[in-house]
Amino acid sequence: MLCSAVVALTGLAIGVAAVVWTGLIAGGLAWLSIPLWVLALGRVLVPSVPSGMEADMTLIRNTTLINRPIEEVFDFAVDLRNEFKWNPKVRVMTKLTDGPIGLGTRMAAKWTMSGHIEPECTEYERPYLWTWANGGPIAVTVTVTLSEEAGGTRLRAAFDARPHGPARLLFPIFVRIIRKDEARNMGYLKACLESGRSAQASSQP
Repeated sequence: MLCSAVVALTGLAIGVAAVVWTGLIAGGLAWLSIPLWVLALGRVLVPSVPSGMEADMTLIRNTTLINRPIEEVFDFAVDLRNEFKWNPKVRVMTKLTDGPIGLGTRMAAKWTMSGHIEPECTEYERPYLWTWANGGPIAVTVTVTLSEEAGGTRLRAAFDARPHGPARLLFPIFVRIIRKDEARNMGYLKACLESGRSAQASSQP
């Protein structure tokens, strides 16, 4: 969701989303007491979105070169349950649907600071592309593409986050954090695959 290398990406952003949403619900209208300069600072720190993109949409792109065969990278990273091998923030990842990972597969997921969500695989083209997406206060879509390069696999991830409702107020403040976490997750996934830990991937269907 997310990735898969990047599906961790999903976890992190969703974690932030859940924290924001939970805080708003728990505090009722308490968010109204946030100083305007704090909200303004969030807008200043977050670069303007490119022309043609929605103002409340954040698209984060990352890439890494993994010294492993493309099929191995795909099979390991597309299965969100393997985040337990490389993402220290994942807490729950259970497959809800029957059969192997593929189009329509749904997961029950939770990260360190997130609520429970249900990512769904909306694209699956082995061994070149997959997408995990979830709705909620911050809708997240993570699309990962793979290509063979220099004897290894080039992984490119596009992380699309779109806040809705009250979550839009605080979302800009967290964008910079999300960007750093997503880039860090690329390194975690690459290290896991190249170290051989991926060979211990889940054997569950």
